[in-house]
Amino acid sequence: MNTRIMIAGLLVMIGAGNLPVVAETAWHNSRHHGESHIRSRVTNATPKLHALFPELNHVTLNLSTLSEVALVMNATDWTPERKREAAKAGQAILVMPVRMVFPDTGSSVYVPNGNGDRTQYFPNPEIFAKAIGKTHISREGQALFDALGITEADFQKHPKGVAELRIWGDMNQGVQLGFEDVGAREAYIHYSIGKGPWLITEVIFWNIPASGQPYAGAKPFGIQFDMTRQEVRERVTVEMTVEDAAADVWDLGDLELVVNYIEDTQSIRCVSYNVPQEID
Repeated sequence: MNTRIMIAGLLVMIGAGNLPVVAETAWHNSRHHGESHIRSRVTNATPKLHALFPELNHVTLNLSTLSEVALVMNATDWTPERKREAAKAGQAILVMPVRMVFPDTGSSVYVPNGNGDRTQYFPNPEIFAKAIGKTHISREGQALFDALGITEADFQKHPKGVAELRIWGDMNQGVQLGFEDVGAREAYIHYSIGKGPWLITEVIFWNIPASGQPYAGAKPFGIQFDMTRQEVRERVTVEMTVEDAAADVWDLGDLELVVNYIEDTQSIRCVSYNVPQEID
């Protein structure tokens, strides 16, 4: 008997011809079982969450990944620290990653599933905008630092070693800040360069960072990273001042909004607030 025919017959006898179908069915069954288990966990935890948080509107499981639960809150007067602590408490009850969302203030908190990962707070974009052009010790600067949970001790030296510049970034959160020593500016020439106070000169919301994750918080003007260039231009309701192959710039008075693109695909690389080239 032809060996190939014999092998083919054996495969039919043991049902190997249906292996792809069997594998697909097993995958769907496994996912269904996992989804049912997680749904049950969320359902059982929901009364505890409502008891702990009277401000809780609803609980939503991310069905696309089954790896995150959103807690949508109606709390307008909570401090950033209160929001972080509440999100951690929610994560402890659910024992899975939690994103606590505050629609009224446009902010959110993400708490990963342990492993020492940093709790991520995503402030309203207005908090960033108000801090641009202010020092880190100003009221606006402190509000931003409180929101991000950082201090001056978290600053890093500029990669090029420029004495009057500092940076801070969390690429797992997709956000980066730039600073300039006020002593480097003519109006503050009596300061010693390299010792601050530090002017907040830019914030970058990364979509495609060198490492880490895209920024998951709200962006200026409601910009979404999957928007086309034309959609972004329609969303930003002020006159555009600069347009080139890699970026669009809008003058917002005391600051600039810049959207950078990857030239060959025109995908958004990042969105940023910057101080204008000249500060009076």
